[in-house]
Amino acid sequence: MQAQKVAPPDMQLRDKFLIQGTVVPYGTTDQDIVPSFFSKENGRYIEENKLRVVLVSPPHSPVLEPINGALKQEPVYEAPNLKETPVSNDPEVNEVKSLPIFHVSKEVEDLKLKLNDLEVKLNEAESTVTRLKEENGVAIQERDKLQQEIVLLRRKCTSRVQVGFPFLFVVFMTIVGVALGYLLHP
Repeated sequence: MQAQKVAPPDMQLRDKFLIQGTVVPYGTTDQDIVPSFFSKENGRYIEENKLRVVLVSPPHSPVLEPINGALKQEPVYEAPNLKETPVSNDPEVNEVKSLPIFHVSKEVEDLKLKLNDLEVKLNEAESTVTRLKEENGVAIQERDKLQQEIVLLRRKCTSRVQVGFPFLFVVFMTIVGVALGYLLHP
């Protein structure tokens, strides 16, 4: 847009701006925004606002001029307050305001519901992972305990094995030998 070279005689401009707004996906950067985001053909909700241009003359600021080494300050003149024109008198704006806003809010609510569902699933997955880690730790402890018991039982079994003949066998053989010797010699 270019500035006007000459102000209109009645100080009223006829220029208007159309401001369009829409919802874009999270993480969209300025470079990702394309004109198709503002196309109504693909079912997108486009919020439109019309802005009217108002010409305001700049207020006079104090001018400092040195005169004979002293500064002279002129009085400040303020611009008169311009009458603001209500935007609601424009029938096109009333049509834009009457558009249903629930379409965007419905999309936002749907996204919130999906986000909540994903958070619930994430919490369930985290609890499952935690439970499986605990079960794995318990299984490892039980395995180690059983291995230690097996080692202890093997040591007990090997310590019972004696070298040579057992004492009762020697006593029994002695009694049998004495009895046979007594029977064979009259």
